[in-house]
Amino acid sequence: MTAALGVLALSGCAAEAVDRVAALRCHQPDDQASHTLVLMAQAVPTASALPCLEAVPADWAIHDFSARRGEARFELIYLEMGSQNPRGVHVRMTRRCDLDGAREGPSDRPGMRRYDLQKREGSAYSDKRFYQYPGACVEYHFDLRGTGANDQATDVSKALGFVPRDTIRRQIREMTDGRLELDPSDAP
Repeated sequence: MTAALGVLALSGCAAEAVDRVAALRCHQPDDQASHTLVLMAQAVPTASALPCLEAVPADWAIHDFSARRGEARFELIYLEMGSQNPRGVHVRMTRRCDLDGAREGPSDRPGMRRYDLQKREGSAYSDKRFYQYPGACVEYHFDLRGTGANDQATDVSKALGFVPRDTIRRQIREMTDGRLELDPSDAP
């Protein structure tokens, strides 16, 4: 059944490549699991939640997405006219993060511990933020420069969210009339 789910996930990749933002939205119709979020869940099968997009600020876009065993990642970049050096935030989910040098602070996400590593130089905002929670850790690596970098970091932080694994699991059951499971070993 795992192979069948892989086929389900891969069958929509070409269609979702056209609208990468929609593929990473936190809120999907109940009977339509995002193939991209399914791939993320399969890449890190211990993750109790998956990073996603609540909204996308104006002039921002999804640049890249990849999922492989043990890691899923995507980039949210700022669309700057004529720039050869895109800036934005790299989002990476793995089982564990290297928190060396990061300090724990108050979390803005229920059930998650937040750590921050500030790396600011002049107008460069290169901070890292980590969310550690059951089964996974998500790292936001900000690469913002110039006037307004702090405001852009705030806007992007508000745009990023998490969807519970149970939501994806339920959506797969609904869209396959119970024939497929996200995590087949958990099936009744």
